Amino acid sequence: MSIENSLHSRAEALTSLITQHASGAVANISKSRSMRSTVQERDQIQVVINACQELTALLTEPYEWIANAAWGYVDSVALSLVLCLKVHRHVPKNGGTISLVDLAAKTGSSVVLISEVF
Repeated sequence: MSIENSLHSRAEALTSLITQHASGAVANISKSRSMRSTVQERDQIQVVINACQELTALLTEPYEWIANAAWGYVDSVALSLVLCLKVHRHVPKNGGTISLVDLAAKTGSSVVLISEVF
């Protein structure tokens, strides 16, 4: 069996699994009188989540996958830089403003770094 056929078969199997388990999970939740889900319902929902993630991985081009993974770190990097540069100490309170040039000077950073990260 070729890799393309194997991927196609796996994608079909995942689609079927998602359909079955999602339908079952929705049916169970709508029948349930409790606001809390049971272990079985949570397990069924987790199966759907895992299958969706695997299907997404199968259908996503490698360059898109890498770009999505990299974008996932942007907020953490920006927050880390805010803390390292102590930006919060230099931005005026109560809605005041500071120019980009002044902020760069006060943090010892560059205008380019601040403008591209924030």
